[in-house]
Amino acid sequence: MPGNAGDDPHFQDRVLRAEHIWLVKVATVSREGSQGALGDNRSYSLSFKPLASLAGELPTEPISLTISGKDPAFTWLDRVEGAWVGHEVLLMVRRYRNGDNVVLHFHGEPNSPALRTQILEIRRAPPARK
Repeated sequence: MPGNAGDDPHFQDRVLRAEHIWLVKVATVSREGSQGALGDNRSYSLSFKPLASLAGELPTEPISLTISGKDPAFTWLDRVEGAWVGHEVLLMVRRYRNGDNVVLHFHGEPNSPALRTQILEIRRAPPARK
């Protein structure tokens, strides 16, 4: 993830569109699958311990996400491997309908007091006029 936390040009939109924004702690990072002749079926499974909610209801159970080998975050996870275990992350979550399925989209940022303040200010600001 190049750059600084929160300086993504889509950050404000991600914050506003998120159904849930949770402070979570990375509990596990596991690499699965292999790269072979039949294609790339590698992925990472991550589990998070919910700590607090900045928006939406906080889950009581651990949160699990799978990052496929096609996801841009996969390469980044491959470089850092399990280095994120034990770190706190601000996780923005939104559900989208994909045909008959509901797909969970997410965006994570490293936790910091400044970023939490920025998120809360964006969520409290009146909607922009178009």
